[in-house]
Amino acid sequence: MKIAIYSDTYYPTVDGVVVSISYLRRELIKRSNKCIMVVPNQSIKGNYTRSHLFLPSVPFWGYKDYRSAVLPSMEFRYLKKFDPDILNLHGIAFTGFKGIRDSYRLKKPVISMYHTNIMDSLHYLSKHEIMRRNIGKLIPVYLDWFLRNSDVVVFPSVTAMNEITEKIGKKTRYEIIPNAIDTTRLNIYPSKPKKMPIKGNVKLLFVGRIALEKKLDVVLKAMKLLPENYILNIAGNGPALEHYTKMSRNLGIDNRVNFLGYISDEKLSELYSNSHVFVIPSTFETQGMVALESLYMHTPVVGANYRGLQEIIKDDFNGYRFSQGESSEMAEKILNAVDNIERLSNNARKSVSSYMPEVVIEKFISLFKEFV
Repeated sequence: MKIAIYSDTYYPTVDGVVVSISYLRRELIKRSNKCIMVVPNQSIKGNYTRSHLFLPSVPFWGYKDYRSAVLPSMEFRYLKKFDPDILNLHGIAFTGFKGIRDSYRLKKPVISMYHTNIMDSLHYLSKHEIMRRNIGKLIPVYLDWFLRNSDVVVFPSVTAMNEITEKIGKKTRYEIIPNAIDTTRLNIYPSKPKKMPIKGNVKLLFVGRIALEKKLDVVLKAMKLLPENYILNIAGNGPALEHYTKMSRNLGIDNRVNFLGYISDEKLSELYSNSHVFVIPSTFETQGMVALESLYMHTPVVGANYRGLQEIIKDDFNGYRFSQGESSEMAEKILNAVDNIERLSNNARKSVSSYMPEVVIEKFISLFKEFV
């Protein structure tokens, strides 16, 4: 098969979508398929190669780490030569829009992946409340059009599919296929179940974009309630870094909170393995890749009881869920996780068996083959 993979985000930016599409591409190629990536370039000029069509782009005004492919581009000329069997869209913004347009011209089927709930990202689209409200009214109309023009929309979780069905309706064929855990990048560092007693500090870990929608204020306030030997490591970058750094100082916990910035794969797998509990207060996750990665590395998860995390975190089996926004309940669940760390850690990896690459990739290939 020949597959054109479109995404609104790509390296050097690293997020859950970038990790997922990179792994999908690698596994598809490994199985003798051909792939071409259609992604934003880090420049206002395009760069078109045999494997990547880098579209001219500008920094996204609300989030400078991201690029917007709003400029005229020449990808269609190269796509026509590549002659894809399927257009696989992993974003609904400018690159995704171009994917729908290219599908019309190429007369090829579209399989779209719904990774991100855009309604939770309105604060990036405008600083003005009135403008955000108006944009918020237009987004369902655009989503309706986008979904209708996809032959299949794939959701990473049941909750993500149900939320769109309730808000927009079922506009085309919907399927549920989760994103696979990239075990290759995690197996760099060995991992084994944790043992009691814990010697020294209890190490908590958060991995992800440092952004307001990730609700890091909840875990910072929870840290205030935890014993002094509880340390929180935060791996990642983002626009709210200064905001949360200042908050940790104001709470008087800055001596127990470490903002680590971007972490390489080698260091990240080590962090997962050596941490005692992974924390994720976010209510933004349609799936929650970092929670899955943590569980694969035998580290229990304490997360918000919301969206995709509800399907990953099994209470008192591989971690604990808490009511969204409730810092005191989160602190209580972290203490419970530490008390039961041996049992939770032993269950962690086996609880994510359905997200293993050999299971997930075959589901994607089976779906793609329906359209070839």
